[in-house]
Amino acid sequence: MLWKQYQAGNRRLKTEILNELTRNLNIHRKTANRLMKSKYPPRSLQGANSAGGRKPYSDAAKEHLERLWKKMGYMGSRRLKAALPDWIEYYDHKDFTDDCKKEILRM
Repeated sequence: MLWKQYQAGNRRLKTEILNELTRNLNIHRKTANRLMKSKYPPRSLQGANSAGGRKPYSDAAKEHLERLWKKMGYMGSRRLKAALPDWIEYYDHKDFTDDCKKEILRM
C-alpha cells in the first residue's frame, strides 16, 4: 500500500510518491500531501477529486430547472429561489410530473 510506503519512506521516496499521485490522480500536491501525512490511511485515493455518493437530484429535475431558469431570464440564485414557487405553477411541459415539481422546490 502506498500510504504505508510513504509513512516508512525517506524524503526522496516521499517526493516520488507525491509526484506520482499528483500526476496520476490529477490532484493538487498539497492535497496528496495531506492524504499521505494523515494518521490513518485514506479510504480511497481514486475519488479524491470527486464528491461521490448518490446524486441528490434527478436528471429530469435538473433539466426542467434549467428550462425554468432560462424562461425566468437567467436570474441569480437568490431571486430564482424566491420566484420559483410562483413560476413553477405556470410551467407546462409534457414530461413535468408532480414528483419533479416537488424535487425542484426542494432544491
